[in-house]
Amino acid sequence: MGEWWIRLLDLPWEALQLMRAGGKIILPIAALSLVMWFLIVRKLAELRAATRERLLYEQYTQARADGTPQPPQGWLTQLLKEFEARRSCEDKADKKLLFTLLKKKSYDIQRSVSTILVLASIAPLLGLLGTVTGMISTFDAISQVGTGNPRPLAAGISEALITTQCGLAVAIPGLIVGSYLNRRVERFQARLDELGLRLYRRYQLAPVLGRQVPGDER
Repeated sequence: MGEWWIRLLDLPWEALQLMRAGGKIILPIAALSLVMWFLIVRKLAELRAATRERLLYEQYTQARADGTPQPPQGWLTQLLKEFEARRSCEDKADKKLLFTLLKKKSYDIQRSVSTILVLASIAPLLGLLGTVTGMISTFDAISQVGTGNPRPLAAGISEALITTQCGLAVAIPGLIVGSYLNRRVERFQARLDELGLRLYRRYQLAPVLGRQVPGDER
């Protein structure tokens, strides 16, 4: 147990030493990694909240049917409130408005996924750039001190290898998680289309959402 805590406490120092050995290119790789994982965590939380649309829909309709003044809050509640405020009770216009609002939500939920994939793709390129700069430093050291002193050569080679390693370490999980998020977004968009048809049918048969539509109990 004691060795585990000692190793854990040594991690910041080891990370600092790694960044120093990696040269200047390691800083943009680290910054890119922080931004990418911030977007990943935020998108996961957003998808977790967004995929509860069936429960939100049922809670909202039940609250309206019971006359509750403050229905449950959420993105679907806001969308339905906006639809009710802007609807004209004309079938074609209301259908277009409803699907426009759902399409806007679809775009919102898709946002940042492509950015995550782009950042994950940039990371190995930065690693490759670090490899090039490290080899240039190695050749500069050879031209100045020759091959008799291995220390300057080791610094350049270390910079080249560390930046390559860090670039791949950022890119591989980023691409895996980004692809997973992209699949979840596509499934959510398909569910939005189904939700749009269900909402349109309900509004078409019952102008007031609080009225229960026969055969629509869920």
